Amino acid sequence: MAPRMRLPRTPALLLAVFAVALIALGLLQRVGGGWRTDLTQDGLYTLSDGTLNTLQQLDSAVHLELFFTEEATRDIPTIRNYKRRVNDLLDEYVLQSNGALTLEVIDPTPFSQAEDRAASLGLTPAAFAPGLPAVYFGLAATGARGDTKLIPFFQPIDEATLEQDISTAVLLAGRERAPKVAIWSTLEVGGGFNAIAGRPTAPWASVQQLRELADAQLLPPDTTAIPDDVNALVVIHPNGFNEAHLYAIDQFVLRGGRLALFIDPIAESLSSQGAPAESGTTASNPATLLDTWGIEMVAGKVVADADNAIAVPTRTGNQVVRHLGLYHVNPPPSDKPIVSGLELFNFASAGALQTRDDSPFTFTPLLSSSRNSGLIDAADLLFLFDPASLYDRFTATDEAYTFAALLRGRPATAFPDGPPAGVTADHLERATDDTAIVVVSDTDFLADQMWVQLQDFFGQRIAQPFADNGAFFLNAVETLIGNTDLIALRSRGQHQRPFHVVLQLEREADQRFRSTERELTARLTETETRLAEIQRAKGGVDALVLNQEQSDTIAAFEAEKVEIRTQLRDVQRQLREDIDALEQRMKFINIVAAPLGLTLLLWFFARVYRSAARPPF
Repeated sequence: MAPRMRLPRTPALLLAVFAVALIALGLLQRVGGGWRTDLTQDGLYTLSDGTLNTLQQLDSAVHLELFFTEEATRDIPTIRNYKRRVNDLLDEYVLQSNGALTLEVIDPTPFSQAEDRAASLGLTPAAFAPGLPAVYFGLAATGARGDTKLIPFFQPIDEATLEQDISTAVLLAGRERAPKVAIWSTLEVGGGFNAIAGRPTAPWASVQQLRELADAQLLPPDTTAIPDDVNALVVIHPNGFNEAHLYAIDQFVLRGGRLALFIDPIAESLSSQGAPAESGTTASNPATLLDTWGIEMVAGKVVADADNAIAVPTRTGNQVVRHLGLYHVNPPPSDKPIVSGLELFNFASAGALQTRDDSPFTFTPLLSSSRNSGLIDAADLLFLFDPASLYDRFTATDEAYTFAALLRGRPATAFPDGPPAGVTADHLERATDDTAIVVVSDTDFLADQMWVQLQDFFGQRIAQPFADNGAFFLNAVETLIGNTDLIALRSRGQHQRPFHVVLQLEREADQRFRSTERELTARLTETETRLAEIQRAKGGVDALVLNQEQSDTIAAFEAEKVEIRTQLRDVQRQLREDIDALEQRMKFINIVAAPLGLTLLLWFFARVYRSAARPPF
């Protein structure tokens, strides 16, 4: 009879085997690079499908250089932790690129060649305290053509767009030619001069971001034909466009060109250019084109939205009122690429877009008002002194008005009689292929004040969005030029997870504390009022002498104040005790309960294994 195999009576051997297996998996990950598991809640280290598609579309290899100053950041744990987050994500890029990406981590120590390299690339160092060395924490992506795209400085506050920023840099560095986008506008979107302030103005942040993504060029005002190599055309406030200008847009669309059209019943951004409201330049509504396309922006009207109206201060500054012509829009979750994942948009005096049944386009609304909306005369907003007066002219129609729409179809020309006088062109009567147009009924939608706060960060102009207007603009252009891969990257999770239970405890304690504080303040006011009444009742020279009633009142208040302060300290102490108790429970779970549970689980499997292996007799 064959000898029976002896099995361990304790889980020690199984624990050893388990540890060896973990070490082996770690070595395989180090050597082979393929054994990686992302257990974070938001999949922080799992690249999205958009990034994976982008890596497959690279025209050439890309070399990544991550610059990070080690020594100067040893006492800045926030930056060091975020550096590990960025480094781990870049490692995942390299793993998924099938050799198209390489990564080099560089420590630009002071007065070194690495520091010279970082400075020559244009990376931005930051000094976090006076007297401390500057810190480099940026990325340079260099393609085979030698083009380098930069992320000047990784800021933890921008973690939500981390994957988008890296993927954009990789895509731009690794493709042979950036798509060409033409911008045509009567507004100074590319920068200009403020006649009122007497100083030059910077380009709009939305236009600047587009320039970083594509080869975006401003068309001169006298343009009469769109170049053939333009992939997408952006038209912003075509006020005063003549027949030749509209014909150029018409023929561009018929050639299969993609168009983003921003029109407006009132372009309030004109005030920054010094244009008077009565000059007739406040509205743009190219009815010649829109009528042929089977859509319209209701002429002379502005949407008033009572549910989404933004509160603004009155002229006196003593109170606020909800402005019917300024509104937030929070669209429901959507699978439409242009608005997918976006949550908040700001509009100013937007128009109402409508479609007709005979339109050659399919009309897909992208952003709309609430149903508690109506139309008011645009003229009512031109010289508006009191936003509250708009309610006198407002009537809700129980209709959601469209602010932005996507059109797809094959239109005919808006010039059936041929080119306008003075224009020579190969005239097209109808589009032979489907084209796409994005129409937005507000040009202020793209202006900086509506969606972004700009700050100077050590000489670098940093944009911190507070709304998704800019992301919508980039999504729209990317959709029109056919690059939808980066659209899903507009928002990512945070690697710093908040302690929700602790935060809830703090909120509850704060509510109790504030309630007690209000009670103390109310009692103080009541006592002071009582003292003032007693003082007035006495009058004369005796007013300066405290009688027994006043003395008793003051003594009672002092005793009451001591008691309430004791209550405030008790609330704070209870909060600290609750948090400490929670911390002790978490330590017990992590240090004792989890290992003990794993040990018992292995012991149970060992007993089952021994029982299964033991002969029945």
